[in-house]
Amino acid sequence: MATRKKTTRKKATRKKPGIHFNSKYKSEFAQRILDFFSIPAGTWEHVENAKGEVQVIRRANDLPLYESFARSIGVSHATLLNWTHASNPDGSLKYPEFAAAYKACKDDQTRILVENGLQGGYTPSFAIFTAKNILGWRDAQVHEHHNRGNRPAQAITDKMTPQEAAAAYAETLGNTGSNVVSIKQKKAR
Repeated sequence: MATRKKTTRKKATRKKPGIHFNSKYKSEFAQRILDFFSIPAGTWEHVENAKGEVQVIRRANDLPLYESFARSIGVSHATLLNWTHASNPDGSLKYPEFAAAYKACKDDQTRILVENGLQGGYTPSFAIFTAKNILGWRDAQVHEHHNRGNRPAQAITDKMTPQEAAAAYAETLGNTGSNVVSIKQKKAR
């Protein structure tokens, strides 16, 4: 009986259709990203209404996005992040000028969003959503804890002695302290 030779097929590799990004860094990109984001928040225009009166109105500029800049130079946003965080073997940043420019652009985004949000250039819901999702802003949350007597509970910290912490805990539970177990520290041998 003849033995068959086992053959394996190579998987065909197909390029995905669409845009193919170039991830080659150029030193000019640091200045180009600064120029892209360094725009005024809005412009003032003179507009004549139906009565022939001239009014000055403010038009908000679009918020510049990292994704839009990345596409303009033929890379992805992930590539921009890679350039921002890339490091040399000694731990220093590989592209420090780009990392600094990227951070400065985040400040420009904040400036444009806040100015247009305050001056009515963006709807409040858009400004809030964008501030939370692009700038990382969060709603302030205040949590107050109350004991059973509806008084604010005393925080227990590492600066307290064990006896002080036990008394604070007992107060939080609503105990007067009469049935609190005494805590004794072990003596060092």
